[in-house]
Amino acid sequence: MKKLVATYLDHSEHEIFSTYNAELRGLTNYYCLAFDAKRRLNRLFYIAQKSLVKTLANKYRTKASEIILRRKEGKDYVYRYRVNGEEREIRLYKLKEMDSRPKMWEEVDHISKTQVFSERSEIIERMAARKCEYCGREDGYFEIHHIRKLSDIKEGKEKWQKRMIAKRRKTLVLCVECHDLLHAGKLPSWRESIYERSGEPCAFKEASTVRREVHACTREV
Repeated sequence: MKKLVATYLDHSEHEIFSTYNAELRGLTNYYCLAFDAKRRLNRLFYIAQKSLVKTLANKYRTKASEIILRRKEGKDYVYRYRVNGEEREIRLYKLKEMDSRPKMWEEVDHISKTQVFSERSEIIERMAARKCEYCGREDGYFEIHHIRKLSDIKEGKEKWQKRMIAKRRKTLVLCVECHDLLHAGKLPSWRESIYERSGEPCAFKEASTVRREVHACTREV
């Protein structure tokens, strides 16, 4: 779980909750047939809860006690968000939800891709944040850079490519200046370095066409 704390600091809270749930469900599915599995996994689930709290505390630069006040409801840790005016929630997976019945279907080894559940709402939230995800700029106009698939940049050595690969995202919210430099093939790594040193948590084949407006756009490469 310590690895998750370091890796997901600049991911959204939706993605963090979804990733922890995928990890915990995977563990319970793997050990569900073991003798006395629930009792023996109890300590691990307690550590996972603490890990989630510390991850969010690091992300928001606050105390763990503050995160507990924000996200704990009864015995559950809950993240609430809105999509098209409708309130939704993600609850941290609990050990009591473990199903000890044997799994006999082919999906038992299916690897969860948590980003597909949050892609549409996430992009709206990221645009609403009005911050360049590369240099950290918070004023002016912002655009979204698209790539068709992550495999197009899997060998990429540029900073912006590594950032998209690390987040497993096909989109990147950029200020107009960064986006123009990216399309020109001249986006320098020092712009991101300044962003990282400021203490903030921290495509190239083809892109979709979107019109430039006050909030967002992309244009064809």
